[in-house]
Amino acid sequence: METGKAIFWQKCISRQPEKNDKEVNQMYEVQKELYVYLDSLEDLKHYAEKKKRIDAEIEKAEEEHAREAALYAQQKKEDALRNAEMMGVIFGAEMEAYLLARDFAEEIKEDPWLYCALTDVDPWLVNIL
Repeated sequence: METGKAIFWQKCISRQPEKNDKEVNQMYEVQKELYVYLDSLEDLKHYAEKKKRIDAEIEKAEEEHAREAALYAQQKKEDALRNAEMMGVIFGAEMEAYLLARDFAEEIKEDPWLYCALTDVDPWLVNIL
């Protein structure tokens, strides 16, 4: 009986390393796959951070461009008003009304009081507007 137990345990011990090796190899394979997965997740994380940074820079540049465009439009309007005023002083109210009608036709169409005021100066301006 003692010999049978010893032989049984001998066989169990001798089989165990193969089983253990298989399990260890499977664990190593799983671990390798997890490292590959982790590396790809790290790459995605870096890409997402870079994209967020670039999107913020683009948004900031677009806001700056919009501010510059608004400033340019405001300066253009002020220049047109000064030009119309100077021409009005030199050539009279009709010339000033003509220049205002030419430069600010859209704004004049939207404001009925301004439309009436300009057409009172020169009824011909209706054709420009």
